[in-house]
Amino acid sequence: MKKVKIKNRIAILLIITGIILILANTYIVNEKELIEKNSIDAFFIKQDNLNNKNKNTQNKIKSDRLINYIAILEIPKINLKKGIVSKNSKLNNVNQNIEIIMGDMPTSKNNILVLASHSGSSNIAYFNDINKLKKNDKIILYYKNKAYIYKIVNFYKTKKDYKLHINQNIKGKRIILTTCSNDNKSQLYYVGDLNYINN
Repeated sequence: MKKVKIKNRIAILLIITGIILILANTYIVNEKELIEKNSIDAFFIKQDNLNNKNKNTQNKIKSDRLINYIAILEIPKINLKKGIVSKNSKLNNVNQNIEIIMGDMPTSKNNILVLASHSGSSNIAYFNDINKLKKNDKIILYYKNKAYIYKIVNFYKTKKDYKLHINQNIKGKRIILTTCSNDNKSQLYYVGDLNYINN
């Protein structure tokens, strides 16, 4: 009889622990999403203020935990809108954000910007759906008061060997998004050429 009671108590304790872990994880995910939304909003408010040169804005986001984004990546087809930090930021890594692997923002004449992120089911798998992209789909990069609109011109996959397989001898501005395939054996690449700049 005592063994049954102990087993029941252990089962109840495990259920309660599981519920607490689920609630804690939900809170952490919701908090992270709120910080991301507020950080993106703060980025665009800052851009508007620079555009209008209006220092007396009422639209300040109140949060002490904003992420200082230098750009925003948007891919409308897969409902992705995510901030990008500078290359020298400690947050510039695939385990926390979309990582700038190579290149710079599109202000120079010829430029390649390579961005990487995880795919899969985790809350940092920002590029999980890029395999849905096709030729002519749009990639938008908001940077310094401009929207750089890229159009997908190519996509390919290579063996996953932790090397970048890209053609660096190009003229013009290009963005390349890369992630692992679902089976984790291949590396996927989606190449976009700058189509136009929206001021």
